[in-house]
Amino acid sequence: MLACQVAILSHQFRDGAELGRAFSWWGVIFGIGLGFGPIVGGAIITLASWNWVFLIHVVLAAATLILAQKGVEESSGPHATKIDLAGMITLSITVIGSVYLLSQGQELGLTSPAALTILAVSTLTLILFIIVETHAKRPMFDFSALRIRKLSGALLGSSGMNFSFRPFVVYLAALSARRPRL
Repeated sequence: MLACQVAILSHQFRDGAELGRAFSWWGVIFGIGLGFGPIVGGAIITLASWNWVFLIHVVLAAATLILAQKGVEESSGPHATKIDLAGMITLSITVIGSVYLLSQGQELGLTSPAALTILAVSTLTLILFIIVETHAKRPMFDFSALRIRKLSGALLGSSGMNFSFRPFVVYLAALSARRPRL
């Protein structure tokens, strides 16, 4: 979703100053969400039930859809003639396999035949995705964009933040589970 938000803002606001203000507001709202999201989620669980943490997003998604239909200008590639189906399929298999292995790997056993098969298929489809995308006329992901130093730096920084944040949260959850209850 993050990449979509940046793309929509860049398309909607083309003037430099206007784009700067839009990204400033986006950053403020994003920061508010990061800061207050866990607090609001905890309040929802305390006051209602854990189901509402998920159900509230149905309301938010509906409101977002209505606002987007009224305010977001449609964009499409003028030269886009067909969908990159091979890229979509190979990337989808890679992501589904990787996420499944990350979430269910411990239960499967990381050296089990099932886990190793999922790892092999995910790796193979990732390689196929890279091959397909580097040879497609209109790729779903244009790897030449990675040659832009500022973009590559932003992607590395964002990835580093995400990779360091997730283990920290897991560590805190494990630490909390070991703490004696009063």
